[in-house]
Amino acid sequence: MPGEANVDLVTTGTYEFVVADGPEPGTYEVTITGELGDVSATGTVDGEPLAEEDIPSFAEMEPVSMTVIVDEQGNVIPDDPSGEDPFEGLFGGMGDLGTGAVPGAQLGQFFGPPFSEDEVTVGDTWSTSFDTPGLTEEPITTSVTSTVTGTDEIGGNDVLVIETSTLVGAFDFDFGDFLIGMFAGFMPDDLSEEEQAEMDALMEEFRFLMSFDETQSDSTTYFDPAAGLTRQFDVSSTSGIGMDVNFPDEETGELAAFAMKVSISQSVSHRLLEGPAA
Repeated sequence: MPGEANVDLVTTGTYEFVVADGPEPGTYEVTITGELGDVSATGTVDGEPLAEEDIPSFAEMEPVSMTVIVDEQGNVIPDDPSGEDPFEGLFGGMGDLGTGAVPGAQLGQFFGPPFSEDEVTVGDTWSTSFDTPGLTEEPITTSVTSTVTGTDEIGGNDVLVIETSTLVGAFDFDFGDFLIGMFAGFMPDDLSEEEQAEMDALMEEFRFLMSFDETQSDSTTYFDPAAGLTRQFDVSSTSGIGMDVNFPDEETGELAAFAMKVSISQSVSHRLLEGPAA
């Protein structure tokens, strides 16, 4: 494995929103289809330019589609009578890691901040905080604060400029217990006392810890109040993921350790291609 790698990924995608009446008065059914375009990669590995053979071949992704129910402020509400979160466990649970709470980072979230239930104008600020299920027993807390900072013009349309700061709490998750349970299922039942003692000692030091740093994102929404839609939305976010692993070497069976830190900076710009005039 390289000691250090710096990679920039760039891609362009399109989202289509189809809006229909919802199951209850004051609700709407929104079908969202997203499709990513070509992905390009540049960067360095241990200080050397990224070679073409080092760049992974990104498989062609099929369009992803989902249907959500929202209220008049655009907040997603469950359409399941059980009240379950429609996004819990999405994409094999990877959507529950917390970064999905960053505005615009997932299909099920509209481009822009959660809106206030009260009428707002330039200078007004509103905040919200919510918990989402994570990989640990404790939920992941997200806080969002938005301020209408002024007005602007986008494509001849008057818009409100909304600055939003979103903070997703840090959390750790240890996959060790899960992996130990999986390994134990493949172990023979007739281990000698010595072999069992060696296995117990090995498992005692086994570790697979992942840590997710606090995620900060800042976004600007250009909202057209006359049309009731967002004309443009820009968001940038920073976060980090760490791994601390202690596992048996495949050849020697002895424990080998490594640590890895990944820093992630993301910049996404959305703009309206087509939409209702009013």
